[in-house]
Amino acid sequence: MNIVLKETNSPPPGTLGPFSMSDQNNLKKLYEDSGFIHPVIERINVVCDFDSTDDFTVFTIDHGGPALQKILAGESNERRKQIVKAISKGSEKYADSTGKVRFENEAILIVDIK
Repeated sequence: MNIVLKETNSPPPGTLGPFSMSDQNNLKKLYEDSGFIHPVIERINVVCDFDSTDDFTVFTIDHGGPALQKILAGESNERRKQIVKAISKGSEKYADSTGKVRFENEAILIVDIK
């Protein structure tokens, strides 16, 4: 996603981006300000394996959510192709000697009752 944001100069300064809620304190405050009373936050490790950089790119495009789709919709077909190539190229550094790509990430889960 960082590659897409860089390639498209998105989001504009001051706009919440896809990682804007990665700070646990900010996330909790947003929930409390929305009327939730006792948000509980848990962090879990997530591992994603892909057979190739191209498989990773397809997954990223297909599952990037509405924000990514909106960003890409504003680009020409040629520019979208360039962005897709940049995503594949950027993921090469995560590939092993067989070309498989592995990402280890952290997901933040938050639950509450309103």
